[in-house]
Amino acid sequence: MRHALLGALVLFLVQGCGEEGDDGVGEYGIDFPHEVTISAERALVAATGEILERPNFKESDLVTYKSTGVKITSGCPVKNTECMPLHVCRPSPQSLPLTFARFEDVCRDQPQDDETSTILDAVENMGFTVRLNKSQGVARFWVKSIEGSGASARLTLVYDIE
Repeated sequence: MRHALLGALVLFLVQGCGEEGDDGVGEYGIDFPHEVTISAERALVAATGEILERPNFKESDLVTYKSTGVKITSGCPVKNTECMPLHVCRPSPQSLPLTFARFEDVCRDQPQDDETSTILDAVENMGFTVRLNKSQGVARFWVKSIEGSGASARLTLVYDIE
């Protein structure tokens, strides 16, 4: 009897209490908001936080490319000319991107079908939303920091799937 109670207690502690998602951990085992550092010429699968070692636009939600700064594009279901829409947080389409002091302040605007799928030159502290390609839903991103440029660029992003 004592062993059965001890076993049940251990199982309870390992599994945790409450329903899945009560503690902020998603179905893939990562916490949201999630922070990730990604280099140029890589791709991100948002739901799992997995970083792909090459810019595979079909198998990812977000892709980084080397350029004079840092180029970010959304994932593409079929070909890289028809990618998912991406919305940059800014007052108007012609305005410079807004910057935010923290992730919680990033806009929650849904990307529209006619919006771009590319940020030509990412800016530190900017925010944007992306309709996800590989994962489900829309993700909200904040560029927490940028180190380097071109091939040596590294971005730290904070994001959540909404």
